[in-house]
Amino acid sequence: MLNTPQLIFLLFLGSFGACIGSFLNVCIHRIPLKLSIVSPPSACPFCSYQIKFYDNIPLLSWIILSGKCRKCKAPISARYICIEAFTAVMFVLYGLSFLQYPDLPKSIFSANFTGLIVHLILLSILISCSLIDLEKGIIPNSITYPWILIALILSFAFPQIHFAANSRLHALFLSFLGLVIGYGSLWIIAFIGKLISGKEVMGGGDLKLQALIGAFIGPVGIIVVFFIAPIIGSVWGIIHKIKTGNAYLPYGPSIAIASIVTSLYFQPIFKFLIPFY
Repeated sequence: MLNTPQLIFLLFLGSFGACIGSFLNVCIHRIPLKLSIVSPPSACPFCSYQIKFYDNIPLLSWIILSGKCRKCKAPISARYICIEAFTAVMFVLYGLSFLQYPDLPKSIFSANFTGLIVHLILLSILISCSLIDLEKGIIPNSITYPWILIALILSFAFPQIHFAANSRLHALFLSFLGLVIGYGSLWIIAFIGKLISGKEVMGGGDLKLQALIGAFIGPVGIIVVFFIAPIIGSVWGIIHKIKTGNAYLPYGPSIAIASIVTSLYFQPIFKFLIPFY
């Protein structure tokens, strides 16, 4: 049973997650178009009406406006509120995981919130990359390259985010090893697939995304992601094929979902892997 401070903590996380989701909507729309995510302010794509701050409150504004522009009454895609709500829910789930397993090495999250914050950052990156990949079929280098570097820096600055690390250099090594394993494992699959089929079977963005995830969660986590992602992709692909008749699906979202599952259920996964670690 959660106590009052824990409930307040989760309420804060959910509210903050909704705000992050609102920002992710901007990123998902503008980054593929190579537009600034800072300026100009958000505006209606139909009438160019600059959205006021009171019409840009996560979740509430879309509901109050009935999903329409205040000025021209053009419809506002439900995608915006869905991303805000999904991000809010995921922030709460990550918070629950932190409250359930607050001590190392029981959890991938550290007791001083550093691990939780880092994994919320990674979650936000994964949501952005997944939606962009689904809509545009790309995973922008402008996201993966900077965040790979930041992940390495964070690992050195906060070694506790890698539960097995015993020093800053060790944490940096684990982050780099996760990066190499993440990229290298998919590169091997892509190379063999091209030899067999004679064509590209995986985009470079997928390799960089998995490298980014590996830099954040280290070698053990990324190995788990590597094996879970194909299962998710296969199930999703079969359902998609049955519904649409189209067998093609971007692989980035499957990697992202596998990473989220690994983060949320790392304790039982790690306990299972201990004999092999």
